Order: sequence, then structure tokens, then C-alpha cells
Amino acid sequence: MNKLVKASWAMVAGAVLVHFIVTGVLFVEPQARSLARLGAAPAWERSAVLVSPLLRDGDVFAPYVRFLRESVPEGSVLIMPFVTRAGRYDQLGFMQYFLFPRDLDFCNVKDIPACISAREGEDIWILSLPDFPAEGLTGVKAEEFTCSRGRGVFHVIELTDG
Repeated sequence: MNKLVKASWAMVAGAVLVHFIVTGVLFVEPQARSLARLGAAPAWERSAVLVSPLLRDGDVFAPYVRFLRESVPEGSVLIMPFVTRAGRYDQLGFMQYFLFPRDLDFCNVKDIPACISAREGEDIWILSLPDFPAEGLTGVKAEEFTCSRGRGVFHVIELTDG
């Protein structure tokens, strides 16, 4: 009986040891590495990564926001064109959180020239989204900067006649 109890405890101890090793290698270590990478990222980027399950395409959103923050100077006006399937890109408060201190403005696609003329003299940029490509910029001369997956930003040079 004594040998049976000792053998049982040895098996339990071995199972617990294997459990800790497997858990550590397959779960704890990768999570620790992920958190260590987050600690080196700016606060806005950590937020984008942490809420990415809510964003459905966080692997696209965080790099796009990083691209916008690097491309669009602080204090500039960033026009967000209203398009049918923009998702989080048409939520002004949400985008302002990630792009502050840029001045975000909403504008219907057909009214973009009017929105630009209302902000004349300011450094104006326009979001480029999959549903809003360069063809949608009628009456505006702009330089396009591309990020990925149909996303980018236009830097407005001037208004044109058509």
C-alpha cells in the first residue's frame, strides 16, 4: 500500500510538472513576449493593439494609424470622408483619440471641395479608404501617400475647377 501511495504521488507530481512546462512554453512565454513588445510601443499604439478584437482588423488599423501619425503633421486638418462602409474610420471621437492633436473634420464626399475652401490657408489632408479612392477627389489636386490595403492619405495642394 505504501508503494502504491508513493507511486500515485509521483505520478501526480510528474503530471503537475508537465502541466507547468507546457503552460509556460505554449502560453505564458508568448504572452510575456507580447506584453514586453507593447511596453515599448507608444500609448496610442498599445491601445489599438489591446482593443483590436473589437476592431475586427486590428492588424490593419494599428499600422494605418501609425502611418497617419507619421505622415500627417500635428496641428493639420484631417478630413474624414463619409463613405458607406468605413466602420471605425467614420467615428470622429474614436479616431480623434488616436490622431490627436490633429484637427479631424467630417465631410460628405461630394462636399469635400467646400470643406477644403472653408479651411483655406490650413494644412489639409484627406483620408484615403478602400471605398474612397482617388477618383472620388473631384475638384481637388492632391498628392497621395499610400499605406496598404487601399488605405492612405491625400495631401491637398489646391482646389481645381473640376
